[in-house]
Amino acid sequence: MGIPVCVTFQTDYTHLVRLYWGPCLARLASVLLNRLNRAMFRGASSVVTISEPMARLARAIGVLRPQMVGTPVAREFTRTPAEPPRDGVRSVLYVGRLAAEKHIDAFLELAARRPDLTFTVLGDGPLRSEVQASARRLNNLFFAGWLSREEVMAFLDDHDVLILPSSVEAFGTVALEAMARARWVITSHACGINQWPGLVRGLLPLHEGETLGQGLRRLERMEPDRRTELARRARHLAFAVNDETLASWEDVLCQTAMRVPERPAPSATLGLLRRLGARTSV
Repeated sequence: MGIPVCVTFQTDYTHLVRLYWGPCLARLASVLLNRLNRAMFRGASSVVTISEPMARLARAIGVLRPQMVGTPVAREFTRTPAEPPRDGVRSVLYVGRLAAEKHIDAFLELAARRPDLTFTVLGDGPLRSEVQASARRLNNLFFAGWLSREEVMAFLDDHDVLILPSSVEAFGTVALEAMARARWVITSHACGINQWPGLVRGLLPLHEGETLGQGLRRLERMEPDRRTELARRARHLAFAVNDETLASWEDVLCQTAMRVPERPAPSATLGLLRRLGARTSV
């Protein structure tokens, strides 16, 4: 129809199908997914992705100039006042899909090894029953299920640390949300948010070979003033990158919209739309 389209490329589905379907089916699925992606990219006026690893994947599939644009944070996360935790590390939170690629089992194992801390899981997914079983077994682990963004913010404010242990994570929006709430955030090295220079200084990415427990101990061993400064810096960086992200999206969408289609939509298509009573607005 000659309408400019912006395609976002934000999930490494090839990696996901390897986790779920094994090598043989994964190879077949990867071929089909790559063909689908190429078809969408060919018809796109612009292609946007969220981290450098995803940009490399896009280039490998055939995108000449993928654009890197971040994820904005909902207004309530930035407009509501927030202060760093006052009494050190007492409670740990996980927010996200309960699935193999999120490495939720590592979070559950950490809860079992640290009965001195409180652990909470928010979310839903195929591993829900495993999380519920662990919550019944462990006195320090609680499962709250799937919640609205407003409720997620309340849980972030009630906890000291967010942990994102994913083995596949193109970005990790909840990590940015936790930063905006002046929380400490521990991320696995697979999280795309670590690739953003404007954000990584407000995070605690796990070192190569470091476990979740070791990363948590590293945070606990910090001087209290350093921990407080890290949380405050995280909130400041989240605000700055959020402003840049909004401006970048505006630029990308304006550039996309201004790209005039090479050919007008076929008259038959336009006639069909008119007969269906279609209406357009800008």
